[in-house]
Amino acid sequence: MQKDYLKAKISVARTLMQIFAVAGILHIFYLAASYRGLNEIQILFFASAGAVYLIAAVCLTLRILNLAEKLDEF
Repeated sequence: MQKDYLKAKISVARTLMQIFAVAGILHIFYLAASYRGLNEIQILFFASAGAVYLIAAVCLTLRILNLAEKLDEF
């Protein structure tokens, strides 16, 4: 029971990590593709949003590794 619960948590965290990573990369690509048409506030917004998404992906990756270690203990 506990093992299945941990596997489900890992699966959800992996899916969220992939979504956040793709969103962060898309924000950075959009910023790189259209930076000439944006003002400073928009550039700052897209850069910070991309960074936040990528940081969230890294945090979720660390969470996945932590859950995987707990799963190995069983």
